[in-house]
Amino acid sequence: MMRSNFLRYATLALVTIMLADAAMAASPAEKIRTVQIEAAGSRYEPQQYITPYSQSRHVSDYRITVTWNPRKREAREDWKLDTIYPFPANLAFHAIYHEDRGERTGRDGFRPSGEGPIAPARIGAVFKDLWLSNPTILAAFASSVAGESLLRDGVQYQQSQLSAFGTEWNVLTDPTTGLVAEVDTSEGDPLEGHVQNRIVFSDWREVSGVMFPFKLAQYVDDKLIRRETRRSIEINTANAGQQLQLEPGELAETDQGLRQWGWSMSHFFLRRMAMGAPADQDQSRIIKFSEVGKGIYQVLGSSHHNLVIVGPRGLAINEAVWYPRRSEAILRELHKRWPDKPLKYVILTHHHVDHTGGLLPYAKAGAMVVVGKNNEAYFKRILSKALHGTPKLTTVRHHASLNGIGRRIDVYEIMASHAAGYIATYIPDAKLLFNSDLYSPGRPTQKKLWAKELLDAINFYGIDVETHVGGHGMGTRPNQELVELTAAQ
Repeated sequence: MMRSNFLRYATLALVTIMLADAAMAASPAEKIRTVQIEAAGSRYEPQQYITPYSQSRHVSDYRITVTWNPRKREAREDWKLDTIYPFPANLAFHAIYHEDRGERTGRDGFRPSGEGPIAPARIGAVFKDLWLSNPTILAAFASSVAGESLLRDGVQYQQSQLSAFGTEWNVLTDPTTGLVAEVDTSEGDPLEGHVQNRIVFSDWREVSGVMFPFKLAQYVDDKLIRRETRRSIEINTANAGQQLQLEPGELAETDQGLRQWGWSMSHFFLRRMAMGAPADQDQSRIIKFSEVGKGIYQVLGSSHHNLVIVGPRGLAINEAVWYPRRSEAILRELHKRWPDKPLKYVILTHHHVDHTGGLLPYAKAGAMVVVGKNNEAYFKRILSKALHGTPKLTTVRHHASLNGIGRRIDVYEIMASHAAGYIATYIPDAKLLFNSDLYSPGRPTQKKLWAKELLDAINFYGIDVETHVGGHGMGTRPNQELVELTAAQ
């Protein structure tokens, strides 16, 4: 158990709020029955900025009330989430989480989604974040500690390592106050492999004799993802148990592997939720091929789509959506359908992680990675780190033709405000153009500026486009529809 000053604050205070005989027998972890936190803050996303991983984009503001029973592993979140990017929306929902099931009521994303059971990955991610963001309670549940001194920015901190729930947590304590300055843990990331998920704490205050931080800032590999101010904190509120009860009914999916997946990448899933675009459902289970042209297939089964182009000497795929497990599932299907055709290219329209998080399995399978010239340094670093050698990478400035599959593929650079180094794919023999995000054929929600930028590029290059297909939307639409969309006021 951790013996630092901040834990002694918690232990002494908790003794005062319980009956004397119960306090004598209970451990610090047992004495905090529930914590209720009202907070407001802002969320930021480093992997959605215009240029790769240069700074964080402000994606949402929020107000939240968290009710948590650490010992029973039960929690509730009441959200008011105002998203700014990628689409403005005012979302309100509450969610109750138990270890093996959860329920949501209300709207948590700009895409249509039904209320009901919560994905195991979100359950894991939420509980991980609760421990990470509440160091006093985390320390009370830790089973082992190792410590040493650490000098940072002229301040001598006490560095400790806690072990709890199969995870190692690094804690920096200010020895002059006995209060935690920051906590971090290592997590997985679709592209980076391993990242540091770190929270910096400040404005510590006493609540019923227990010290809690009222401000926190969260970083992933030193990129800001959250700032939060806690407006109030209460311990052992009278109605907390009732608020944490789930409605009677069938259990949600209890796949502990998926729950652990959410725990291991909590930052990733909570960042997507903060954008009003949750991605915690396992999107690797359904792989469907919809033919949109001769030898051209839109790959469905996810919120984001790929495009597969079949040639006499091999295959090309557009996009590497979400995370490695979806790409691995697609690779298995490609091998079943075309066992004699190797994957020659993976073409990435832009660097945003929802379109590139599944890159590494394709690269490891030997595919040439095709990106816009402005993104060369970013992807070279990602690939070199993962593949431990010189990556197979080609870049496009203005226009390039790819002929490795025995069927011509043209790639064009698009000047897009959505993302730097943007490229779109054109198959001349089908007169079909593929893009992601700028224009989503068949989807009711469109951004006219992005669509106009795509049409301007088509006109500038003189591309003979008859049909569009997208990384979003379903099926194809004629070019005339894009013309009419951008002309509408």
